[in-house]
Amino acid sequence: MDARLIAERRPMLRAVAEPEAIERLASQIKESPMGEVRVPVRVANPDAPDRSWEADFLVDSGASVSVVPVDVLNRLGIEARRLGRFYLADESSIVRRVGLATFTVAGETEDASVMFGEEGSEPILGLTVLQSLGFLIDPLQHRLLPRSALAASLD
Repeated sequence: MDARLIAERRPMLRAVAEPEAIERLASQIKESPMGEVRVPVRVANPDAPDRSWEADFLVDSGASVSVVPVDVLNRLGIEARRLGRFYLADESSIVRRVGLATFTVAGETEDASVMFGEEGSEPILGLTVLQSLGFLIDPLQHRLLPRSALAASLD
C-alpha cells in the first residue's frame, strides 16, 4: 500500500479510546506465565439468558469460532444447528457440532457461533467473537484492547 493511500485513510480511522473501557478490560484480563491471554467470559443461551456459565477463556486469534465444552452447552440448553468442519494447526480436520451462544466480554455482549468442544475441554475465545465485540489482540503485551485504542494510537 503506498503512503498516499495510507495518509488518505488515516482520518477515517481516528477515534478516541475511552479510558474507562481500557481500564475495565485491563482489570479483567488474566495473563498466564507463558504469555497466554485469558479473559473472563460469560456464555449464555440466547433463548434463555438466565442460563449462563462463566469461565476464564484462552484467547486464540487462530481460532475462527469459540469453543465451549459440550457438557456446558448441554447444561445451558444450547442446541446444535449444524455440523462444521474445522482445520487444526497440524493440518488435520475435525467435524464438530455448532450452535449459537451469547458471549459477554468486559461488558460487551454478542451472539455468535460456538463449537461444541469435547467434554471438559478448555474454553477458547475465537476471533469472530473478538472482532464482533470490537476487541483486538495486542500480541506484544499479551492482552486485549478495544478497537478504539488502536485507532487512537494511529493519530
